[in-house]
Amino acid sequence: MRLQLIVLTISLFLSLAGCKYFQPKSSNQEVARVGEQYLYQSDIEQITFDLSPEDSLVVANNYIDNWIKEQLLLIKALQNLSESQIDFEQQLEDYRNSLIIYAYENQLIKQKLDTLVTDEQVLSYYNKNQLNFELKHSLFRGRLVKCLVSAPNQDSLKFWLEKELPLFDSKLIEYCAQFTLSCDLDTSNWISDNSLNKLLPEGKDVEDVSIHTGNIEVIEDTLSRLYFDVWEIKQKGEKAPVAYVKEQIVEIIRNRRKLELISSVKNEIFEEATLNKKYEIYRKK
Repeated sequence: MRLQLIVLTISLFLSLAGCKYFQPKSSNQEVARVGEQYLYQSDIEQITFDLSPEDSLVVANNYIDNWIKEQLLLIKALQNLSESQIDFEQQLEDYRNSLIIYAYENQLIKQKLDTLVTDEQVLSYYNKNQLNFELKHSLFRGRLVKCLVSAPNQDSLKFWLEKELPLFDSKLIEYCAQFTLSCDLDTSNWISDNSLNKLLPEGKDVEDVSIHTGNIEVIEDTLSRLYFDVWEIKQKGEKAPVAYVKEQIVEIIRNRRKLELISSVKNEIFEEATLNKKYEIYRKK
């Protein structure tokens, strides 16, 4: 009965006040009450700022309804939960402590972590952990050029790719800049079968086409044509090339250093506190 009276009072007040309710002028006038909790005009103004009068009325009505429902649900929860179930002081304290420690650890990492990982360190980690880098898919290395079927001078394009001469590098770069849909001339890059599938004509994937090293593979449909100068292939189950997993290894090494740094700092703090008798341990005898 009380809830119905509250809702009726709010609806009547809004219908009489109209847009006057949402004038920019702030006040602490009560808009709604549930138990001992009040919703104020200033709360409404924060969410209806810069809205048209019509939109303000809709947004405010929805907000008031949701606020009342939430407060009533909170009251019902407090009535039905035990004190132990609603005692969150320890959880909040633990969460606060975790945030403080996390912030301090981040500061330590920024100040003290050595983020430089050399190629020698990458190679050393790779050699010691090769079993962790077995390929789950095929990899390809070479030069890719995708263009429209109607693109000009494609005989020359294929010739430049076939010859693999530094003399033609500038011609390939110029052609790619003008006529291609996609182009990768960096032969140090490895491309996965999933990435290659995205470049293939619609309806085709790597398993549908024959790709061999030393060939200029030409794969086309009615709209586009892909030239793939294949230099090297790594099959599923083989060891991944170091270059392909380099960034992964760098991240692994850095994360390991983070853990070691934090552990070292914890031990230093503990040793200092032990020497200076900054803590005590009480054990039952």
